Amino acid sequence: MNIGGSDHPIKWELTQRITGAKSPEEIVEAVMRTLHDMQFVTYRGADVIPILAPAGRVLADLGVHRDSSLRELSQRLGTTESSVTKQMTHLVEAGLIERTRVGKRNRYKLNLNNVLQHPDIAALIEAIINGDHGDE
Repeated sequence: MNIGGSDHPIKWELTQRITGAKSPEEIVEAVMRTLHDMQFVTYRGADVIPILAPAGRVLADLGVHRDSSLRELSQRLGTTESSVTKQMTHLVEAGLIERTRVGKRNRYKLNLNNVLQHPDIAALIEAIINGDHGDE
C-alpha cells in the first residue's frame, strides 16, 4: 500500500491528528489512537495496565467473538498472525479451543466446558462469586 500521496486517507487523518502535538509522546498517542480508530490495531492507551497474558487475551476475545479466524483474532488483538498461531497451538493442545477446518482456513471457538474447568478460571470465578469484596 502506497501512502506517499498527501490525498491518501490514512496520511490525511494522521496529519490532522498530530498537528499541534507538543511532544513525541503526544505524537505516538495520536498515531496509535488513529490506527485504532481505523481498525488497524487494538490500542487501549498507556493508562490501561494489561492484566492478561496473550493466551488469556485470546480466550477473552473468543468469548466475545464466538467463531474466528487467525486473521480476525490478530486484527482485533493488535498483534501478528504468527503470535496468535503460537497461542492457538497451545490452547488447542490444552483443549481450551476447538479448531474447525472451513475450506482452506481454520476457524476457532472456545471449548467452554474445558475453559470453565481450568484451575485459573475456576479460581477467578470462585473469587468473584464468593470473595469478600468489602462492598457489603
